[in-house]
Formats: sequence, C-alpha cells, structure tokens
Amino acid sequence: MDLTNLIALGTNVPASRLLEMARTTLVDTAHALARAGTAPRYHRASTNLRTHMNTTTTVESIALRVPLYHPPYPAATGSGPRDALVCDENPAAGRLLTRMLGERRCLIFDVDGPICSVFDRFRDHEVAEQLRRSLNLPFPEQIATANDPFAVYRYAASFGDRYARSAERELARLEVEAMGSARPTPGADDTLRANHARSGQNIMVSNNCVAAVDRYHALRGTQDLVDGNYSRGVAQDRRYYTSLLKPDPFPLERAMAGANVSPGDCLYIGDSTTDIQVAHAAGMPAIAFADKPGKIEAFAPFEPDVIITEMAAVQRALTTAV
Repeated sequence: MDLTNLIALGTNVPASRLLEMARTTLVDTAHALARAGTAPRYHRASTNLRTHMNTTTTVESIALRVPLYHPPYPAATGSGPRDALVCDENPAAGRLLTRMLGERRCLIFDVDGPICSVFDRFRDHEVAEQLRRSLNLPFPEQIATANDPFAVYRYAASFGDRYARSAERELARLEVEAMGSARPTPGADDTLRANHARSGQNIMVSNNCVAAVDRYHALRGTQDLVDGNYSRGVAQDRRYYTSLLKPDPFPLERAMAGANVSPGDCLYIGDSTTDIQVAHAAGMPAIAFADKPGKIEAFAPFEPDVIITEMAAVQRALTTAV
C-alpha cells in the first residue's frame, strides 16, 4: 500500500480524491508564484513516472517546464480585457499574437468552439436528458435539470467504475451522433491549413471523446491536417479519467508527451474560462476565443494572453508569422 492510500484510510477520503486535491493545490501555488514573478522550476523526471491514480505517463519531454507559466509579454498594470483583444483598434494585440505564433509552432485546439459547434442540431440539453435516461440513478435537482452532459457524466462517475463506464459509453455514442450535424466554426479549417503549411503541428484536446473528434474531421475532410487527437479516451488508453478532464492539465500534458513537444512550443486555443486555466496550468499561453457576447469580460479575471472574436484572426497572423 502506498502512502496516499495509507493517508486515505486515516481520513476516510478516497485516495484518488487526495491526489486530485494535492495536484490542484500544487498547480494553484505554482500559478500564483509565476504571476508574482517567482517562477517555479521543474527538475528532470525519469521516464514512465507513475502519476494520476496509478496510470503511467511518459513525462521526459515535459519535465523541464521552466517556468510553469510566466507571460513573456505581460500586459501593463491596470489593463483590461479589451487590451488583449485582437481587432483593428488594438494593433498591439495583433502584433503579440503574430509574435507568439512565430515562436510556437504547436497549436493545441479545444474542439467544441474553436473547431466546430458539436451540439448544433443535436442540442446539449437533449444529450444530457438521454444520458440521464440511460442511467438507473437518483438525480438531485441540479443534475436532473442540468443542460450540460458533462455534469451528468461526472455525477454518474461519482457512483463508481460501473456507472462511469456506462455513462462513458452512452455519452460517447451521443457525441459521435452529434458530430454528424456539427457546425464548422468559420475560419477553423483555414487556420489548420495555415499552420500545416508552415510545418506546424495541429493537436486536438477535447473533453469530447476521441471517436467523435475523429468523425468530425473525417466528415469534414480535414483529418490530414490533424497531427494528434488526445481527446477523452484516446485510442491507446481506454481508462476512464472522469476526474482528469479539463480543467485538470493532465490532458494537455499527455498531448505534449505524445507529440514530443514542451510548453514552450505550444499555444492553446479555447473558448471557455477553464480553457484559459488549463493552458496556464500546463505552462503555455492561452488564446481565448470569444465567440459569444459577454465572453470578453468573462475572460478578464483569468488573464488570457490574447482574445480573439474570430478564428480568422489566427489564420491571418499565421500567414505573417516568421
């Protein structure tokens, strides 16, 4: 029995929860230090370091994250979210985006938002309802009325592995079905092509399942532009990481290890506050995609490096990046 399980016996807290709590504390502390200008330093770790509930992750390529996250071009004190917005009225943000893209050739994309709208015709509330009906569980009011399928998914997983597997199978089936009517995000295909043309890497990291992401790109004809798909339940790893979905940085760490890149090589593009959090926790800048009203202000407390309102802004910057 390892130390974590021994402590768990004395506290009546599951070992997996203790690991999750410890990891969150370490990430938050490191992030705070980085923001204060005292960047934590990672030392080289051995290969096949055992982490995250006895799973094995090769971390050699990501063990030298120095610092965890420290913006190379910090915004001026007192600046607001509009100062990070790429637009004609703010050329400085556009120049920053071009500079970052010139220095980092691995673009990691959240899928639902930057690439497509997954639940466009098959709506998310319909998916959540079908997922609930597939599970023989009592649902509290906040879960019984939730429109977010992932709220139902995480709730089911809290009842143990049997329910986690059942919820995973049904949610994956529904996501694959939804991808058949997903709406492409304007400018996304051109962004993938522009990065591919300069020999950059396009990596998908989504909380949606890998099969759904693969289906979208197959239907869209963009599979040759994707260099790696490290979404939920990657093909070579069928374990159920219900507690290690974004905003935990584990999916990004796994993607970097698989693509043999470091945080210094990467930019993460997402459309939610948790995407900003996971990018910074994994040690890389965040491009925040404000595709709906109110998002620019909502992003402000999380300090994205750049905010865009259209994916075409990334494509244009890529064509001028060195």
